[in-house]
Amino acid sequence: MTPLLAHTSQAALANPELSPEARNSGTKRMNLFQAVNDALGTALMQDESVLIFGEDVAFGGVFRCTTKLAETYGGDRVFNTPLTEQGIVGFGIGLAAEGMRPVAEIQFADYIFPAFDQLVNEAAKYRYRDGANGRSAGGLTVRMPCGGVGHGGLYHSQSPESLFTHTPGLKVIIPRSPIQAKGLLLSAIRSNDPCLFMEPKILYRAAVEQVPTAAYTLPLSKAEVLKEGKDVTIISYGQPLYKCMDALKRAEQDLGISVELIDLRTIFPWDKETVLNSVRKTGRCMVVHESMINAGVGAEISAVIQGDHETFIRLEAPVARVAGWSIPTPLLYEAFNFPDVANHLLAVAPNMSNKEILSSFVEGAPPGELADVIADIKALTISTPNVLSELGPAFEKYNEEQFATVKLPGSSQQVIVSSHSSLGDGRYYDVESSSSFEFDHATQKASAAQSYVLEGAQADLVKSTLKSLSSYVKEHFPSAAHGVYPIENDSKIAIIIVANKYSPNNYWNGRWRSLYIFDPSSGSLEGSLKVDVHYYEDGNVRLLTNKPLSASIPSGTGAGILKEISTAEKKYQEELNKGFTGLSEGAFKGLRRQLPVTRQKIEWDKVASYRLGQDIGGGSSRR
Repeated sequence: MTPLLAHTSQAALANPELSPEARNSGTKRMNLFQAVNDALGTALMQDESVLIFGEDVAFGGVFRCTTKLAETYGGDRVFNTPLTEQGIVGFGIGLAAEGMRPVAEIQFADYIFPAFDQLVNEAAKYRYRDGANGRSAGGLTVRMPCGGVGHGGLYHSQSPESLFTHTPGLKVIIPRSPIQAKGLLLSAIRSNDPCLFMEPKILYRAAVEQVPTAAYTLPLSKAEVLKEGKDVTIISYGQPLYKCMDALKRAEQDLGISVELIDLRTIFPWDKETVLNSVRKTGRCMVVHESMINAGVGAEISAVIQGDHETFIRLEAPVARVAGWSIPTPLLYEAFNFPDVANHLLAVAPNMSNKEILSSFVEGAPPGELADVIADIKALTISTPNVLSELGPAFEKYNEEQFATVKLPGSSQQVIVSSHSSLGDGRYYDVESSSSFEFDHATQKASAAQSYVLEGAQADLVKSTLKSLSSYVKEHFPSAAHGVYPIENDSKIAIIIVANKYSPNNYWNGRWRSLYIFDPSSGSLEGSLKVDVHYYEDGNVRLLTNKPLSASIPSGTGAGILKEISTAEKKYQEELNKGFTGLSEGAFKGLRRQLPVTRQKIEWDKVASYRLGQDIGGGSSRR
């Protein structure tokens, strides 16, 4: 199996498509926009006929793909243009016709439409019109970021690749990773056909791997089999490949099937031989893409598969397509418009119920976003308004696993909902407030509070531990809920800390959860510390960490337990700092975010003070 991202130099240099020189070179850790920048710099260095131009490219571009190129190679080779897509592409066609190798940048794929006539009627037809001895636009490459990021809406999330696959004379390329981006972009620039190079912008900072530092090319119009299988073939390209990989892992685990995964890489002209050979082997096929389903890439691939006699007679089922809906990209429901793991699985296993799919949405909700998920489910299931009532187990699982917090009626104190504080039949209790309450898992509201006095063998230990825990939490967490509960027939106690910080205006949410189980009979303390942070402004990045803890508490006292917890959490937060520092040059540098976990405290307010949009684009822009 070929990993989607090469996280080691050995994996990066083992790529059989690399030249011997590239395989003998070193590597550098890059994200996708840095790999694009590296390829552009290489092209400028190696070929004086290469020029780069577009809106704002001189200072680096909206997504920083041309950073420092103007400084290095001069303003006569890397320069800004007026705000006219038709003019940018038309200028590039003229340069290519005169023997140059222009690389034109369109700021977003959504803005390519004013240049549609130039690409379809001029660039694509130039060679055919002038004949074998005439001029052509073969040296032209047009780059553009494409696809959704979760909040781009109508004019910043489109994937228009299929519109250009109807045009003989153009090549359409979409990379999945930094290694692929560098090699395929250099191939496009050196190609003697006009190329559209479409870069999934959600991967600019999210896809990070080791990339060979030497110049290298990867073959155009050649698909890559990322994983071999025998039961079903999945064909995709760009960002959806990551969803495909997650889905096939689930399918292989849950359904016991073997899945083959193919990355088209070049969307047109595409590699029919690799695809047909795979489908002849597996007998089943699914095509996945982010762009809308009607008249899309999947429709063409399906038609070719079912039109090829040798492949058609091997089909055990119709070719399935998983793609975007035939609607404008909706801002509020953008995530539901694109392929995800759930609808991949539904296509692979049609017997999977809508209830199971919706339950997976609920159980996977990021911190503080359950209400958003519920609203989305309501909007998407408007024809079945009672569907939420069927998701009770999923809501209960989510709230108990996430340690949902709620204020009791007439109180400002937060109490915790967990399996350890459950009394059954939807009731929970809290030791510190000496109360029990009903909890509605769908609305996350508490009601019917009553007095509840803890009794039992561990009551004294619970109360002493709670006293020490309260002091610890107030000192080390700006805002947190905590609780101590007897469990397992009053033979052990559970200690829980949960801290939430939601900042929708700054596009992030975070949750700290720690759970410890203390056994008084042995003095052992077992637990785990988890941090879940979701950033969703410039792409979706979610960090989930899980640190196990095992210790011995000889004293068996509440103070002794909290001393060990304090030491462990301080050490863990220091480890998180070091680990996140390693990410600072990757996803989080691109997101311009300070991480919310620091030594001693979760300093959420540092993130909240971030000025929205200040540096995301790297400068001013008209869009």
